This record gives sequence, structure tokens and C-alpha cells, in this order.
Amino acid sequence: MTRKLIATFATSGHNLEYMHHLYLGALADRGTHYTFAMPKEFADRRHLMQWPGQDNVEIVLFDRPDDTSRFLLANAWRCCRVLRRLILRSGAEEVMLMSLIDFMPFLPLFVPRGVRVSGIIYRIYLYLLDGMSVAQRAAEWLKHMSIARGGCIDRVFVLGDDESARRLNDIYGTHKYEGLPDPYVPVPERHIRDMRKELGIDTDKTIVLHLGSMTAGKGSDVIFDMIDNTGSKALEGYCFVFAGVVGESFRPVFMDRLEHSRKRATVIMREGFATYEEMASLVRTADKVVLPYRRVGQSSGIIGYCAQTGTPAYVPARGLIGRLVERYGIGVTVHDFHDMSSVETPAVATRRYCGQNTVEKFYRTILKGETWQQR
Repeated sequence: MTRKLIATFATSGHNLEYMHHLYLGALADRGTHYTFAMPKEFADRRHLMQWPGQDNVEIVLFDRPDDTSRFLLANAWRCCRVLRRLILRSGAEEVMLMSLIDFMPFLPLFVPRGVRVSGIIYRIYLYLLDGMSVAQRAAEWLKHMSIARGGCIDRVFVLGDDESARRLNDIYGTHKYEGLPDPYVPVPERHIRDMRKELGIDTDKTIVLHLGSMTAGKGSDVIFDMIDNTGSKALEGYCFVFAGVVGESFRPVFMDRLEHSRKRATVIMREGFATYEEMASLVRTADKVVLPYRRVGQSSGIIGYCAQTGTPAYVPARGLIGRLVERYGIGVTVHDFHDMSSVETPAVATRRYCGQNTVEKFYRTILKGETWQQR
């Protein structure tokens, strides 16, 4: 029986969701033994999803290494040391990492002989080149060259972007990179509700939703800038809803800006982990979903719910997220999120994205070796 190790060193946001998707896929593959390795913090989040037991599947918890150093190479070295211990403990022949780049460039030095490693890349540096220093570009080159030349590295999944996978293969002279669907969990229509009354929002208000993790990288504070730059009369027609988990390092800034904005506009904060049904319901309730991300080199799971419900997403005109919104007709790309006039362009999201990015395609691409291509 083949033994596989699937590991994540974080349990926040999509990391836990993707582990759960693969866990469900593993339950259907009784001919393989799977070890799912996660930090001990998983114990506090396990109740958020169902993890049924089965003979061929086990969950192992470990102490996450300190990855807070500003020296990223030091963080990568510590992560590789822990990963090696996990591989030896599980007896795995194949390893799947939720974030491959966090272990580079040292990973090939720590993997036991004969073990094959695959992993996901979320942040695609090709979209960020214009703003990168020479040192940053050199670091990316070193990491990706180590991937291309690393004999133990098998498949590298570029999340939501098969075009960048082809470019990376050309740049580094390899065939390891391939596209991976950004998994979207469809919610049955009977479970999607209009939350306007529940949230206490008047029917004459236009609801602007910012959903997901609240961080500087997600541009959560940009919406506060937009409120500050919009006249009081115009703000009377809006209700701003923030829903999700506030990043700890970002919390002081976010909460201060939130209180300030409440003096000028109607602002609702719904803090905490949102279920798939809650996310879909919030998006259905909203008139606009505003995602002014600074980290544009990656996708967003939120746009799947925009596609299902028809609520348009307003995203930066550059980067992967802008390309996806344009490609699938999910909303409007914005060049400058200055004030509320920046998101006045009307739009309706189409559903084409939903069929392309299913959970089944996600786990079958990883676990069954199937190929995914955007259409």
C-alpha cells in the first residue's frame, strides 16, 4: 500500500479548507494510506468541519516551528527540519505540501532518498515583478531554480493559473509546473438566505461587502480610505459590511480605522470564521463585493461565491485576481480604489467560473494525477 503524507504548517483560512478537501478525497482512495499532518492549533479548529475516521487515514499533530523571523531563509530551514521528521515518522513515499515555496530553497537537502514531493504555490511572483527589488527577484529565482532542479520535487501546482504554470516551465526549463483549480464549494440554493433583515440593514441602502481575512495584504484598510474620500451625502446610501477574521498583527490598525469610519458611515463588523453557507448568503445579500487586494499575485476563493450568486466583485485591474475576474466575467476590474465612485460601474457576475473550479477537480488533480486547464 502506497503511503502519502499531506502536510500544512498553518491552519488558517484556505490551508484548513484545502486539507479538508484532500481529506475527503483520501476517504475515497482506500488503496492508499494517508497521513495528514497539521500544527497542534488544529485541535481548536477541528469542530469547524467534519473529519470522519477511516482505516487508511490518520491525523498527526505537531509543534509548528517558529517562522516569525524576518529572515525567510531561516524560517524555511526550520520548516524543512520538522518536515523531515514527519516524513520519517509516517514512512511516506509521496509528500504533498499546502505551501511548497515556504520550504525553498532547502527542501531537496532534507527529503529522504526515494521520496517524491509535490506542493501548491499561491503567490505568483510573475505578476509582481515591477515592484520587486533586485534582491527579491534573486530570491525568487533561487527558490524556483531549486524547484526545477530538485530531483525529489515532482509536481508543482500553481493555484488558479495554468498560464503562469506554462510560463514558469519555459523560464526554468522544466515540466513540473501545472495549473490547479482554486476549489469552490457550491452551496445549495435552499441554504442561501438574504441576510439584510438579519443584519438590520435598511432596504434603501446599497450593501458593500468585504469578506474573508482582514489584513493589509487583502486591502481591508483601503475600504476605510474610500469612505474617508467620499462625501457625507453619498455615504448615506451605503452600508459597509466587513465579515471574517482580523489578522492579529493588523488588528490595532483595523479596529481603529473601523471606529473612525463608523462616525461617517453605516459600518457593520461580523467577526469570526464564516461557514460556506454564511459566505454565500453574505455575498447574495450584498450589492457589491469589494476586494481591493494589494497581494494581486494570487486568486481569491470569494469570487466563486460571486459567480454563483451573480453579485459582482470589484478587484484590482492588475495581477491574477484581475485576470480571473475579467476572464470569467465575475465583475469589474478597478485601477484605483480612491472613493466610492471607483466601484459604481454596474455589473452582474456569470457562473462560468463555478464549473471550472470544483472541489472534485482540485483533489483529483492532486491525488489522481489528472490535468486541469482553464477554459
